[in-house]
Amino acid sequence: MEVRFRTRKLERCYEDSAFAERTFGLTIARSYIKAIDQLCDIDSFELMKLIRPRRFHQLQPRQHNRYAMDLTGNYRLIVEATDEPDQFNVLNVEDYHD
Repeated sequence: MEVRFRTRKLERCYEDSAFAERTFGLTIARSYIKAIDQLCDIDSFELMKLIRPRRFHQLQPRQHNRYAMDLTGNYRLIVEATDEPDQFNVLNVEDYHD
């Protein structure tokens, strides 16, 4: 799949692990990069549901084509499916429990 980023900062965090560590901290940065790599390696979002332990799931209440996947205990990567079947947008990294 092809990836697009909502902001240049999110893109830079993916491309530059040192910048990601400064932005998110070591644990979240590593998980962020691995999660995007996993998304890039699949053919469709339906297959992502099979990858453990990321717990890939659609956001509630059924937000239009938006999905979350676990990065750490509290942090999630928010992505959005696009009209193109082989493309997704990275929207945010957020703490659900804040």
